[in-house]
Amino acid sequence: MNIAASMINHVTFFLLCTGPPRNVHVLHNSEQPASVFSILESGTKTVPLIADSLFDLLMLKMPTLYTNKKQTKIESKGPRFEMADFLIKLGTVTMAQNFKGVLLEVGLFLRLFI
Repeated sequence: MNIAASMINHVTFFLLCTGPPRNVHVLHNSEQPASVFSILESGTKTVPLIADSLFDLLMLKMPTLYTNKKQTKIESKGPRFEMADFLIKLGTVTMAQNFKGVLLEVGLFLRLFI
């Protein structure tokens, strides 16, 4: 059994201009540190996006269009276990340093030996 640490955090950016609300949800995963995962919401349309770590800098360069609220930062931290073909992640979820719940993720990765 292999044990490691795992962390996922989430920040939401809100559009400051008038018009329909457009949010950008930005997620970081410690298992993929060079990637930033985002979901762009615009009314009924949702666009997933995977970018490199420079996407964070891009969002910070647009303070007149998008702003983030510090209270919306959500994190999940905890151990990651590998047992045979299973990957198990157990994390505590916090929002603005307040405990919100427990996250359990179980993945099955079949390994074929030929």
